[in-house]
Amino acid sequence: MGAVAGAALHGAHPTLFSGAGELFGVALLAGLATGALALVLGIALPEKAAAAIGVAPLGAALAGGAALLKVAQVTLPPLALAALVGALAAAAIAAGLARTKARGLYGCLVLFVAALALVQVRRPPPAAPQDDRPKVVVFGLDAGTWTILDELMAADQLPGLRQLRDQGTSGVLRSEVESSSPRVWTSIATGKTPAKHGVVDFFCTQNESLKTRRIWEILHLQEHWSVGLFQWLVTWPPDPFDPFVVPAWMARGPETHPAELSFIKELELAFQTGEFDQWRKDGDWSRLVTKLRDWGMGYVAHGLRWPTALAAARQAVTAMTDPSWERQYAAKRTLQLLLNGDVYLELYRRHRPDFSCFICYGTDNLAHKFWQYHYPDDFAIPHAEAAPFATLLTDYYRACDALLVELLPLLSGNTTVAVLSDHGFTSIGEGGESHQRELRPKMSRIASELALGEKEVLWSAVATRGYFRPVAEAPGAMEATRRIVDFLTRCEVVGGPKVFLVKLLESGQVEVAVNSDTRLERDSPVATPLGPRLFGDLVDVEDRTGNHSIDGIVLLRGPAIRRGARLESARLVDVAPTLLHLHGLAVGADMDGRVLEEALTDDFRAAHEIERIASWDELVDVTRQQVGPGDERAWRKYASELGYVDGGEAGSAAPNKSGGKDGS
Repeated sequence: MGAVAGAALHGAHPTLFSGAGELFGVALLAGLATGALALVLGIALPEKAAAAIGVAPLGAALAGGAALLKVAQVTLPPLALAALVGALAAAAIAAGLARTKARGLYGCLVLFVAALALVQVRRPPPAAPQDDRPKVVVFGLDAGTWTILDELMAADQLPGLRQLRDQGTSGVLRSEVESSSPRVWTSIATGKTPAKHGVVDFFCTQNESLKTRRIWEILHLQEHWSVGLFQWLVTWPPDPFDPFVVPAWMARGPETHPAELSFIKELELAFQTGEFDQWRKDGDWSRLVTKLRDWGMGYVAHGLRWPTALAAARQAVTAMTDPSWERQYAAKRTLQLLLNGDVYLELYRRHRPDFSCFICYGTDNLAHKFWQYHYPDDFAIPHAEAAPFATLLTDYYRACDALLVELLPLLSGNTTVAVLSDHGFTSIGEGGESHQRELRPKMSRIASELALGEKEVLWSAVATRGYFRPVAEAPGAMEATRRIVDFLTRCEVVGGPKVFLVKLLESGQVEVAVNSDTRLERDSPVATPLGPRLFGDLVDVEDRTGNHSIDGIVLLRGPAIRRGARLESARLVDVAPTLLHLHGLAVGADMDGRVLEEALTDDFRAAHEIERIASWDELVDVTRQQVGPGDERAWRKYASELGYVDGGEAGSAAPNKSGGKDGS
């Protein structure tokens, strides 16, 4: 049986046994096929009979395959030998699992690995880049910071990023104090401040929030550029840019363009909303098995490779079995990066989009959770206590760099690469102190005190600041703003200074910070317009693990980018004007950024003057996709875990990453 099957495969693919990787896949496929037989038999037969019948055809398959290899004069490498032994064990385990609830899960594993093996045999090697058209690739590291990059580059652990630094221009990319991710990533995309582009906080999650044009929209409609976006924020519902748009974590639904990529968002949303864990708790095996099968086959069909599958399996085991929540959390983020990274590489290799991006958000998530373990001295944490989790953050940086290393050979020489972060991360507070004690307004409690709900006002928090945004269409929006400002400005320490510092922003938001001069404890009395309260009623006091810094990162490489130059005053809003100028388009006079001329070669600057137009908004007509309000649960849960927003209804407070309430 094995010889017949092997001969048929060899006839269809004469080079089937030409390499260790292919032998590895075929060997596993043979073993898993036998395991599938044992699985089917085990449903109807007693366990012992199923095991005996299942192992017998495995022996035949191995004997026939070995004979075929002998005829083909192929030396079996150690890797394939190990795979054959593993296949034998798989068949035996299959028989044991056949009579249990896990048989459906094992069946999914059989289908998944079998399909993966076949795809690996058939998948052509990456083609060398041939396209001479100018291109842009943005590789985002949310909260990426030179503190980490310099450390890992010095240890030769980030070869991809170091290559870009050495071959191009790099430096600090200045963010803004209110550095909520959708707000600042949109500033990068538009070259404008939030007051102009319209995305002012975490509640602006849809494309319809935008009031201006983004760089890929300008390039697409003016220069007919193809666009491939992978997890840029505020791209849901996805506009029909070809070849692909996969929205980021704030998407309110699984929609992608094309729809065949929606398995990526379905998996992400199932974990963000907690649905996946609920299926397990409820014993809903039918739905669980069906979803795992569909998601797994989706990744296989769209680029998942053997090495990634094995690495992902290790992360999945850690995520499900490790006793520490810290390693479980890091494993989930790394698993997502590995799976999505392979899909993006395959999409890029297949389509070569003119403008493309891939954004990594785990650099921010893990920093919020584990910064203190990598820099324990900043927080007076004993090294022995920090050691088990000291590399969780840097391991993720290394995984991001490994993806970048695989991406760079796919890029043509006419590609401008931009590695960016929307802000940085640090142990040090604004006044120079370590974030041992952070004071942050309890936004939901303040709204509750004023009897304001989400129909009148929305709130979010970043670092030590909170932000109220009255709902513009609400009848009492102006009155809500007045009440908030009046209440906050009249909260005072008994016999001392004001508790809050309040500022009205151009965007219409009310910015709230705790006056650091208060020097109060949780049980200190505070006078308010509504009567006496405790300081801890209105202010969150907690130990921190580090927080956002306005100093992010930028690394640029391309045919018109200077080599070895250092940027000292670049800002988020400078990215879009610079990329437009690099590709022969005018800079809008309504953009708040400038062209980073110091990053450009002398020859390019001499040959290309900066052109300006009043605005691209009137010239570029964009119709935003509309699919309804969508489901808020996923992004709210994700954001509340990091302390950016409350996870529930108005007036409720969701736990944040440090175990407290409210804020970030």
